[in-house]
Amino acid sequence: MDCVSNTIELETSWTRRIVVAGLLLFAFALLTVAVRGGTNSAGGTEHPAVERLDPLPGAQSPAQARAGIDLIGGWDAELTIDGVAIPLDELDRWDPKTQTHVNPLFELFFTPGPGKVFERFPQGEVCVTADIFEIVNPTNTAIVDWCFSVV
Repeated sequence: MDCVSNTIELETSWTRRIVVAGLLLFAFALLTVAVRGGTNSAGGTEHPAVERLDPLPGAQSPAQARAGIDLIGGWDAELTIDGVAIPLDELDRWDPKTQTHVNPLFELFFTPGPGKVFERFPQGEVCVTADIFEIVNPTNTAIVDWCFSVV
């Protein structure tokens, strides 16, 4: 009986370990999605800090159109377009006198032009990533991704 009892305890022990490991992986996956904020595909409605995306996801835009994000007060972001980080001094609302980004409306927009990282957006799909963060709590972050078509 002892041999059977030990075998049952061993099987139960491994079953518990597998169940606990599965639950931990599931919890980690949920935490990762919560921290990243998910992918924003509905015009900014998925993250409460996003008021508007421009152009809207899936929209068609000209090569010289501006692209960016409008956030609620107290939030800021860093923009990456097609894998290219947009320097602060190339964002709309850059103040060359103070060498700062003037952002009273919490908007971050980039308009292509001469001498910038994009003189015009390439034809086809263009994807934007906004790494958003709360100004008073910079560890409160999310990633908002969307794409639009340049015609």
